[in-house]
Amino acid sequence: MSRRILEAGKTLLIILLCVSAIFLAGKTELFSNIKDSVPLFITVKSWIKLLNGSAEDSKEGTVAFKEASVPVYAAVTGLGGQHCGLKYDGKALKYFYERTGSILGKALSSASAPEEITEEAWQKALKSPGIFYDYLNPVPIEALSSWFGANSKNFASGASIRRLCISNTEKSGVALYYRDEEKQKYYRSYTSVTYLNLSSYIGEYLPNGARFAFELAETDKVYEITDSYTLLLKSFSGVSDATVGNPFYEKISLSNILNMFKVNLRLSEHYTESDKTEVYVEERYS
Repeated sequence: MSRRILEAGKTLLIILLCVSAIFLAGKTELFSNIKDSVPLFITVKSWIKLLNGSAEDSKEGTVAFKEASVPVYAAVTGLGGQHCGLKYDGKALKYFYERTGSILGKALSSASAPEEITEEAWQKALKSPGIFYDYLNPVPIEALSSWFGANSKNFASGASIRRLCISNTEKSGVALYYRDEEKQKYYRSYTSVTYLNLSSYIGEYLPNGARFAFELAETDKVYEITDSYTLLLKSFSGVSDATVGNPFYEKISLSNILNMFKVNLRLSEHYTESDKTEVYVEERYS
């Protein structure tokens, strides 16, 4: 009996310590900063609203929604193909998403059945006037649509989206472009969004030198090893060169290294592989 009382006392103590820690964190700016940067910290009440449809129009005409995730990167592209990139600033990204959420919601609500497109068409959309979002982690299209109160019936069930953009690339109008991370294919859905509506958001942001990695790779091959759709700000200093060396060769001779492994340099067979690996073959091992 006393053992059960002791265990119950320990459990109660742990709960009290956790509550105290949360209370103290709430008194500091640390918790507020984390909450602003990581959108997963939302209330249970918000989750209930999310399940019932969470898009609401505010007095200023913007969208105030309780999403489970907001873009980690975003970009606005103007007429000349220049970008205004947003990264690392949780508050700025959250405001930008709320400000442009109404046009994304309209695009999702009015999207036609998606048609598969080439990667070149996707890249053209990123260079054309529009708005780009990168959630970093794939989001189910059903969840994304429900955050805006949109119907996802026109989208393929199970489609998972990390990156998408609302862009005007052709005379046929503004379209929603995205990459299905599950199928690793690109799609386009035409929407009822007008270019006049889209340009009103684009005009609020001036270019800040941001570029996509695939754009930089067109003139500098070093960027070919980078994820093509990584958004790089002007402050990015570039890809650094790295060299790899074997420190043992500077201190220990090759013959001594081989002797440590009982390899006879005179009797072993030697050859060099394509990656410049030196291989010595003995009777029992290499």
